[in-house]
Amino acid sequence: MGPDGREHPPEAYVFGNTCGERVDFPKLGWMTTVLRAYGMTPIWKATKSKGLSAASRAAYQQIDLNFHEALQFAQWPARSLVRFDS
Repeated sequence: MGPDGREHPPEAYVFGNTCGERVDFPKLGWMTTVLRAYGMTPIWKATKSKGLSAASRAAYQQIDLNFHEALQFAQWPARSLVRFDS
């Protein structure tokens, strides 16, 4: 969802900027998404080099979820993700 409250179009980049536009370094978007999914607020460097702070990078590394694992997970059949309660 964009900053205007409307859904992004299908051609929007998943790990793009807040408007769904392509970014040069999608890894930062991935790292930000992982941190937020684990209930953390990413902290950005206050320098021109941008990027995540050392504390946010350490938190991301401690989570230990990489992009390739997530892609493999996303390729599993949906039926394998269904939970059956007994």
